[in-house]
Amino acid sequence: MNMSMRQSNNYVWSVTELIGQGATGNVFICRSKKNGKAYAAKVFNSMGQMRNSIVRTREIELSKKLVHRNVVTLVAEEREMSTKSTVLIMELCETSLYHVLEYPENYYGLSETEFKSVLRDVVHGMKYLRENNVVHRDVKPGNILLTKSPTGRSVYKLSDFGAARQLQDADQSFISIYGTEEYLHPDVYERAIMKNFDKKKFTATVDLWSMGVTFYHAATGQLPFRPYGGRQNKETMFEIISKKAPKIISGVQKANGGPIEYSNDLPDETRISKGLKNLLRPIFQELLETSGEGLEKIITFDQLYVKVEEIAAMKVIDVFCTSTSTWHKIYMKEEDSLIELQVAIAKQTGVKTKDQLLFLSSERLKPSEFRRINSLPVIDKENPLVLVGVDANACTDLYQRRIPPLPKIPGGKSRAEGDIDVLKLYSSICCVYEFSAKDFYFSLRATYQVFETMRNLLNNIVESIADLSHNIKGQRQLADHIEFIAYEELNHIKRIWQKVIHNGAHDNLKGNAPSEHHCDEEQLLNIKSVLEEASLACSHERSETLSIEPLSNAKEWLDEIKILSHNVNEIYSHIVKEKPIGQIGMNLDELIYTAKKQQITESLEKIGETFGFLAEARRHCHVEFNSWQRRIGLKLVEYSHIEASLKRSISSDSYSKKMDSISTQKKAMLDDLENFLESNVNGKAGRPHASNTSLSIMEKEVSSLESLLHEIVALVDEGDKKLLSSREIVEKLSQSNSQTLQNSA
Repeated sequence: MNMSMRQSNNYVWSVTELIGQGATGNVFICRSKKNGKAYAAKVFNSMGQMRNSIVRTREIELSKKLVHRNVVTLVAEEREMSTKSTVLIMELCETSLYHVLEYPENYYGLSETEFKSVLRDVVHGMKYLRENNVVHRDVKPGNILLTKSPTGRSVYKLSDFGAARQLQDADQSFISIYGTEEYLHPDVYERAIMKNFDKKKFTATVDLWSMGVTFYHAATGQLPFRPYGGRQNKETMFEIISKKAPKIISGVQKANGGPIEYSNDLPDETRISKGLKNLLRPIFQELLETSGEGLEKIITFDQLYVKVEEIAAMKVIDVFCTSTSTWHKIYMKEEDSLIELQVAIAKQTGVKTKDQLLFLSSERLKPSEFRRINSLPVIDKENPLVLVGVDANACTDLYQRRIPPLPKIPGGKSRAEGDIDVLKLYSSICCVYEFSAKDFYFSLRATYQVFETMRNLLNNIVESIADLSHNIKGQRQLADHIEFIAYEELNHIKRIWQKVIHNGAHDNLKGNAPSEHHCDEEQLLNIKSVLEEASLACSHERSETLSIEPLSNAKEWLDEIKILSHNVNEIYSHIVKEKPIGQIGMNLDELIYTAKKQQITESLEKIGETFGFLAEARRHCHVEFNSWQRRIGLKLVEYSHIEASLKRSISSDSYSKKMDSISTQKKAMLDDLENFLESNVNGKAGRPHASNTSLSIMEKEVSSLESLLHEIVALVDEGDKKLLSSREIVEKLSQSNSQTLQNSA
């Protein structure tokens, strides 16, 4: 067999395929002799073999018992054939969280999505351990492994149970000390590192502190508690973690003997949004409490699980604020209303709810207390919720993410390891440029979209106002015409009666002259003035565009930055894998190494130049749009209110009442005519005061009157139909503009 190959009864591996190292053993990629499937083989070294057999057995037995999605699975226990060393065969994972945090793109912490995966998976795994009364005692990024689900989602798993212990019950205490310095609970640190051997006992809550430090590291890319000089400065480290005030989640000493800078919040540079920070802050503060004043504030495992599950269940809404050209992630519960969304947006952006115009998918979104968050579609940077503030006095300062300054790469015959940290920073800054460039591009795109949406909406509102005002005038004229006809015929009937009835004795119908019902000229003149002004504004806005570089240019700049950033990261990875050790001599390796450093420098300079073009386009677009929307935003609101007022007017019952009055008089008129005919035609004997000649005339007039009556009925019914048609027109207009009415209400 090849000298590098090792094997057990059922598995084989090469010592060249090392994927992990620890104090008690090394981890290699191995394969099953039966089916060739890949696994991870943890081979105990001499120190691991000399470790207390009880402790080693405890690790193996615990690993066999623990079966959970977020715990690394132990497949088998084997013996290496030549050395007889214990070998643990485990499921194979891609890498550890520690190595993920070493990637240049994670220099300032994981992306928000990836961090939430770490948070939820680790909490789920620790909850499972807690339910089985297991304390891990060495929670840290190196003991959290990454694998991928069939759908490509990151899945993080707890591993390495060499320090773990199963307690008799959840609250059992212990005095043995395990763990890694930077992640140790202050009480454990005091005994293990400061050698203060008091009789203090520990509980499973020591894992909570280690989780807090791990989560902070994942969110920011840095440890929360950092004395100058690192772990060598033990006294200062102990001072930072043991004497910090309640709610403090980080403490950093930047100079030898210098002050300690404490903070109760995550740093600005992190890739975590303000929305998620607001939810994480109290969790970090409660995880990183120890004793004394903050003792009652320490979170429990159950409380932590509930809070993390609440975050995972929330709907994330990407909001672009045009006032400051910033992106915000708003975390909302599915059952929250859109009114509550408005309040949350106001808290994060500073734009008051009354000044908010919200646009989604080229339409205005009208907040309602009856509409729920779960009714909204997916809202991300590809399809954001755009916020336009209409307060003319609001702040419109352009937000700019800070990009760290570039350190100088040492030249000449330098030690390669001394360059690695600087080259890593260069590579990470390329990633910061890329992240910012993506935000800038999406900002430009969202601004263009909302510009077109507002312009179209303004034009639609003005057209609606014109239609409504025309309909109001037509409706009033129609009502006046119908009323005039009705009263003219009524008076005609009365004149006939005067001929038929002697001395006008029967004045049964009290027909009055039609009243003057003219349009409210003052209101129509006001509407006309508004229409002229609005039409002029719309004509101007239709011809106006944002005078900035085309969006296609921004996409080209973004793509160029992506390519250059990828190249820099590739070069950096190659240098890390093949870095020379010690002083570099004048040889081919040095020349290649120097050339690669030069490539990184030149690429970063080109990225900076291209980023400058994109940043200037964003700045100019921001200024142009906010200048435009100051003029148009208020007019949009004003015209929306006018439109809503006209719709309320046209849908009111003032004209209906007038027509109802005419219909009532028509019915009374018909009833009186029928009574007259019945009493004077069928009952002639009941009219002794009428002469025969008069009765003869009456019969002719009655015959004529019956014909006329049918004409009147048809005429008034036609008026009713016209009125109904008018109402239908109003109703259709209201339906066609219902969305606009909701927006402007």
